[in-house]
Order: sequence, then structure tokens, then C-alpha cells
Amino acid sequence: MPPDCNDCPMESRIANLERRVEKNEQKSSETHKEFYNRVRALEIARAEQGQQYTTILEKLEDLTGKVSALSKGLSDIQAEPGRTWKDLKGKISWAVIAAVITAVMAFLLDKIGL
Repeated sequence: MPPDCNDCPMESRIANLERRVEKNEQKSSETHKEFYNRVRALEIARAEQGQQYTTILEKLEDLTGKVSALSKGLSDIQAEPGRTWKDLKGKISWAVIAAVITAVMAFLLDKIGL
């Protein structure tokens, strides 16, 4: 049977160790809680960044489409004066040819006496 340890010198050391273990467990619990809170905050921030990235890509795709449409419209506008000038040159050429033919015909008809 163990001797009565009311005045045992180890008892105070054991009590100190128990308090230290309790303190360390409490600190460890708080540290774990803080760690998991930080991880949760990072996960939330990452999800928000992912959503922002998706939104940016959607807007970029929309802007790319709009720029393409504007670029095509600008090309059409720039080509339009060229087409108009080309059409005008063709019409002037036909008018000159018609005038020459009319003059030749008038000359020939005048020579024949009609």
C-alpha cells in the first residue's frame, strides 16, 4: 500500500504540471480556432476572387465582341467612300462613252444628211 502523501514533495510538482498541461491545452485550442478562422477567411476571399475573375472574363468577352463589331463597322465606313468613288468613276466613264458615241452618230447622220 502506498504511503500517505499529504506532505509528498512531488504533489506540488504534479499539480504544477497539471496546470501547465491545462494551460497548454487551452492555448492550443485557441490557436487551432484562430488557424481555422484564418483558413475560412482565405477560402471566402478565394471564392470572391474566383467570382470577380469570372465577371472580368465575361466583361472582357463582351468587350471583345463589341470591339470586333465596331472594327467591322469602321472598316465598312472606311470602304464606303472608295465604293462611292468607284461607282462614280464607272458612271462617268459610261457617260463619256455615251457622249462620244452620240457625237460620232450625230456627225455620221449629219454627213448622210439625216
